[in-house]
Amino acid sequence: MKKVIVILFATLIAIPAFSQLKFGIEAGASTTSLNMATLKTLTSGTTSYTVDALTTAKYGFHGGLFMRLTLFGVYVQPEVLFSTRSNEYTVKDVQTSASTIVKQSFNKLDIPVMIGYKLGPLRLNAGPSASLLLNSPKELIDNPDYKSMYSKMTIG
Repeated sequence: MKKVIVILFATLIAIPAFSQLKFGIEAGASTTSLNMATLKTLTSGTTSYTVDALTTAKYGFHGGLFMRLTLFGVYVQPEVLFSTRSNEYTVKDVQTSASTIVKQSFNKLDIPVMIGYKLGPLRLNAGPSASLLLNSPKELIDNPDYKSMYSKMTIG
C-alpha cells in the first residue's frame, strides 16, 4: 500500500512539471553574402591563383528540434539545429588566366542553449551556442590535413 501511495504522490507532483515542458520543431531559410575586401592570391605548389567571392547571396536552410522548460516565467530552451550554407568563388590561374567557379558548401550542427523570458508576444533569448562543422570546404584547400582543420567544435 505504501508503494502505491508513493507512486501516486510522485505522479501527482510530476504532472504540473510536464505542463511546463514543451517540445517543438524549428525551420527557416538563411542567406549569406560573402564580402571580400581585397582579391586574395593563393599559391599551391608552383601555381598561383586569385580568389574572389561572387557578389550574389546564396540561400540555405536550418531546421531542428527544441525543448522549452518554463519555471517562474523564465525558460531554458536547448535546441539541436542542422544548417546549410554555401558560397561561390571565382578562382583564376594567374599564369594561364583560366578561371573556374568553385562552390563551397557548409553543413553545421548547432546546439544553442537559450535562456529567455516571454514579454507579451515577444521572446527575449540569450545564451551560448556550440557549433560543429559536419563537412569541410576542401574545394579551396589543397591540404591533406584539411579535415582536422575544421573538426573542432566552437562555442560562441
